Amino acid sequence: MIDECRFVVLEFPPIHFFTGFDKSELLSSLLGSGHQVAQVVLPKSEKYAKTTSRVAEIAHEHGLQVTRVSSSSWSSFAETPAANSVLLSARFPLKIPRLVFGRYLHALNIHPTLLPRYRGRYLEPVLIAGDKESGVTLHLIDDEYDTGAIVHQLRFSVDTFDTVNSLLRKAGELELNLVLEGLKLVSDSTFSPTPQNADYASSFFETRTPEDSFIASTTSLSDALKIVRASNALTHPAFTLIDGQKVIIEMRRLHKPHNESDCI
Repeated sequence: MIDECRFVVLEFPPIHFFTGFDKSELLSSLLGSGHQVAQVVLPKSEKYAKTTSRVAEIAHEHGLQVTRVSSSSWSSFAETPAANSVLLSARFPLKIPRLVFGRYLHALNIHPTLLPRYRGRYLEPVLIAGDKESGVTLHLIDDEYDTGAIVHQLRFSVDTFDTVNSLLRKAGELELNLVLEGLKLVSDSTFSPTPQNADYASSFFETRTPEDSFIASTTSLSDALKIVRASNALTHPAFTLIDGQKVIIEMRRLHKPHNESDCI
C-alpha cells in the first residue's frame, strides 16, 4: 500500500515594492520566483528618476501599477487597498508614515547592515570600525528609522579592501534569499520577530565631510587604510598635509580581481 503524500503549498500575499534606487534585479527575481507584485512605489522627485528607470521599465513590462509618491502625498496614497498585502522597502529614501505602513499585513524593510548596529543611511562607519563581518537585515517598519523588530539576517565577511560600494554589492547579493526566507517566516502564524537590543544600537544619519578624510601624520597604517576605504575618491578623497600642502592619498592594487572592481 502506498501512503498518501500531502504537500503544503504556501500562498504569499501580494507585494507592494518600494524603492528609490536600481533594485531591478531584486524585483525581477521576486517575479521570477512566483511572487505576486501588485504595485511598485517610487519617489516622485526627479532626483530618483534615473536610479529608478530600470525598475519602472520592468514594472511596465509586467503590467504592474507604478505609483510615484512624495512626502506631501502620503494621505492620498493611504487610500490604496493594502490590508492583505506586504510592503517591502528596498532602499526607499522617504520615511514611510504609520498611516501607510500600518495598513499592511506586514511592512518590511531591507537594511544593509546587521541591525541594531549602524542604523541610518551610511556604511562608512562599518569600515572605520574595522569590522570583519557585516550583513543584511530584514526588519519590521515602525515609527523610527531602522528600529523595528528583526525578521531575518544574513551575514558576509568584510575584507581588507572593501569599500562602501562593495559592501552594498555584497548586501545586494543576499537580498533575494533574505526576502524569500523572511516572507516564509512572517507567513508562519507562530513566528515572532526579535526586538532589537538597544544596548548594541548605533546610528549614523550624517554624511561624511571632506574633513573626515584627513589622515594625520601620527595615524597608523591600518587606521589610514580604514579612512581610505571609507572615503569617496571623487567627492572627498583621503588626504594629509605635508609642508602645508594638501596631498591626496590613494591605494591601488596591481592585481585586483575583476570581481572586485568596486573595492580599492
